[in-house]
Amino acid sequence: MNYSAIINVVLAGGVGAAVVKLFESVLLEHIQHKSKNHEACMARLEAEMQKVQTILETHTEAERAILHDRLKYLGKRYIRQGCIDYDDYADYTHMFSAYSSLGEPNGIHHLMNAIKKLEIVDEKKAD
Repeated sequence: MNYSAIINVVLAGGVGAAVVKLFESVLLEHIQHKSKNHEACMARLEAEMQKVQTILETHTEAERAILHDRLKYLGKRYIRQGCIDYDDYADYTHMFSAYSSLGEPNGIHHLMNAIKKLEIVDEKKAD
């Protein structure tokens, strides 16, 4: 039996058009189903990204609070001491820079300005 001849006859007639139409409808249904899954997937991804964003904002605020407290404590200590050594000055300015990059350094500028006016000494004199 010559299958290619049968296929040609089927596809040339009304049966062929029906098969093509059936295939088209199945394909469209498959594409629409995938599209719905894609939309659901994107919605889940957006929700997860929002959770990550909230966590990052919380961590940033926590880091800011910790740096604020540390800068305040150390700044007051160095001012009481009347001097600061080179390493501590480098650390303090580095922390201040990091703190400033997280937003406006509220209430800490005056300490940074006072630290800049302190005598910078070698490590043994600062202790």
